[in-house]
Amino acid sequence: MKNWKKSAIFLLLLLTLTGCAAGMLPGFDRLSVEPEPPARPTAPAQPAGEDAAQTPPAEPEGPAGPEEPAEPEQPAEDPAVTAAREAALAEARALADGCSYDEALALLADPAVANGETEALAAEIAAEQAALVPYDGPVRHIFFHSLIVDPARAFDGGASSEGYDMWMTTRDEFVAMLPLLEARGYMLVDYEDLIQRNDDGTISPATLLLPPGRMPLVLSVDDVCYYDYMAGDGFATRLVVDADGRVATEVDGQVTRDGDVVPILDDYVAAHPGFSYRGARGILAVTGYEGVFGYRITHSEGQALVDAKAGAAAVSEALRASGWRIASHSYTHNSYFQDGSVTMDELRSDTDRWRTRLEPVIGATNLYISPFGMHLPFSDERFDYLLSQGYDVYCPVSMAQGMTWSDRAVIHERFNLDGYTMRNRQEEIAAWFFDPSAVYDPARPTPLP
Repeated sequence: MKNWKKSAIFLLLLLTLTGCAAGMLPGFDRLSVEPEPPARPTAPAQPAGEDAAQTPPAEPEGPAGPEEPAEPEQPAEDPAVTAAREAALAEARALADGCSYDEALALLADPAVANGETEALAAEIAAEQAALVPYDGPVRHIFFHSLIVDPARAFDGGASSEGYDMWMTTRDEFVAMLPLLEARGYMLVDYEDLIQRNDDGTISPATLLLPPGRMPLVLSVDDVCYYDYMAGDGFATRLVVDADGRVATEVDGQVTRDGDVVPILDDYVAAHPGFSYRGARGILAVTGYEGVFGYRITHSEGQALVDAKAGAAAVSEALRASGWRIASHSYTHNSYFQDGSVTMDELRSDTDRWRTRLEPVIGATNLYISPFGMHLPFSDERFDYLLSQGYDVYCPVSMAQGMTWSDRAVIHERFNLDGYTMRNRQEEIAAWFFDPSAVYDPARPTPLP
């Protein structure tokens, strides 16, 4: 019993010493207990109401490398340069539409306006130029007289009403014809684009390069003189140069842009440059016995004569500058041209008056548009005389619209688009140009059959 008590006291003492040693001896606890990893730092408490899933703060980055230099801002383009480029783009497009390709490309190559836009348009225009094809079909020539502006006055039953209905075209008809001719594929051309002038003085047909599907068209207007008999019958009274330097018409004392062929066609081509090959317009065929363009240079005296000549000269200069040509339509338009009986002496006298009285005012010409459409063959001595006077383009009237060449001159037949032909040549006009019923003026006294 005494020994049991001693043993118990010894055991209790041993256990006490063991616990104390575990707390006092360094590393003793690691002999039997797995160490815990050090605690991670705790994030700051989030304010109430915020999403507990917010991204913790990013760890601090290392030292920053050298920064990339910022792209310098491009200075804004001068508005004047932008405007000049836009104008050049528009002008180049119009030039190319009218087959003036080289001029268009030169405009786009100007360093003052060149950029990606001009380069793209230049490539487009160069491709169009490369696609041109030689034209080898017929060349048609249509003609008119001064347009009837007021049908009510022209067709009032007066002495000239029947003639107006036969040989004249109304303004509304002419305006309606232009888009139809363009839609048919026609482009106005000048004879100088149809004629090859050779070094030996001879001429021959020129090679005319046109966009595929396009056809050349010559247009002329007879008797652009505004004769006294037309006064008060609903026509313009003369051509004038307006404040912008353009040829306009005077109708009932007012300057207008729709009183005859010239301003109407000029404005149409400005809006539709593809209707004109390299700026061509038409030909005005004039006589001289009552002056020219409405200016009575053969009837006036003193200051009135000086003013009339100055007015006619100014009109001629503006016409030529804008692509129009002037032709002799004889001086007298005498009836001996109508039946072809004009003698050599009569032809010499008539031609001499045109050359001495009109040419000094309105300029020289190589175009002769025969009065009454009179035909002369190359072999006729009267044709030789006209050729000796510088006329190497001779235009009579014929439905055939043929073009005949010698090595010195060309004869090109014309076709009139007036009341008579629209009523009596409907099939031909429809085959060559347009349906006459689409343009025929209901104000005419004679209906379309």
